[in-house]
Amino acid sequence: MAEDQKRNSTNGLLVASVGAVATLIILSLMFASYSTNGTGFEQKALWDWLDVLVFPVALAVGGFLYDRREKKRDQDREDKEQQREQFFAQERAQDIALQTYLDQMSVLMTQENLRKVATETPDSDIPKVAQARTLALLLELNPERKRRVLKLIAQLHLINRNECVVRLTNADLNDADLKEATLHDIDLSDADLRRANLTGADLKGTKLTKADLRKAILEEACLGEVDLAEADLRGANLSGADLSNAVNLTQEQVEKSLGDQTTMLPDKLEHPGSWVQSTNGQQSSK
Repeated sequence: MAEDQKRNSTNGLLVASVGAVATLIILSLMFASYSTNGTGFEQKALWDWLDVLVFPVALAVGGFLYDRREKKRDQDREDKEQQREQFFAQERAQDIALQTYLDQMSVLMTQENLRKVATETPDSDIPKVAQARTLALLLELNPERKRRVLKLIAQLHLINRNECVVRLTNADLNDADLKEATLHDIDLSDADLRRANLTGADLKGTKLTKADLRKAILEEACLGEVDLAEADLRGANLSGADLSNAVNLTQEQVEKSLGDQTTMLPDKLEHPGSWVQSTNGQQSSK
């Protein structure tokens, strides 16, 4: 920012200098045209001198403006290239972090018998190490890579609902891209899922107790037998979602969420009056 201000100030001074020099030249020639005798200059009118000066002055100003435009264009190219390099550097760093995590988890699974130790020795440090590494990694990753990690530990049965090895308490899954993901019977208790995209996801039997789902997108999601006890659903989009068999869902939670008439709720709960009509419902009512 300071460099831009300095460059703009320099450009302004150059323009002012060109204008001042041109003015001085014109005034000098005007004076000479009126005071010089016997040289032929007295026969030159002011407009003659202006005509002589217009082209070089215009050329100088035009050259200056062109040079400034080219410098700005070069700077813009450099900025874009720098942003591009930073983007790819971040992508490489995340790929390395993910691969390192996979290697570490492989060691814990095969050499340290992670699942067995977690079952037989709950107080062992090995499950705690696995949890710490998982939570730390999620803080570094973009939404798409968060999906990969969650799918991986689910497939390795490390976050099973009834036998959870890696607890995802306060796990950074906000903004995670979980669109159309199939995650059955896993434990996401206390996870941070703010603004996560769960559109069309199949979360049948998943434990979401005390999960932070504020402004999460759950459109068309299958939430059968999902445990939503004390889950924060403020601003969560439940349009078209199937919660007909959801467990521990309260009317208060529903009132704080967003949905429409296509949202399927348990029989004991009602659609809030604040929920909008679905597009199909509006069309059929017209």
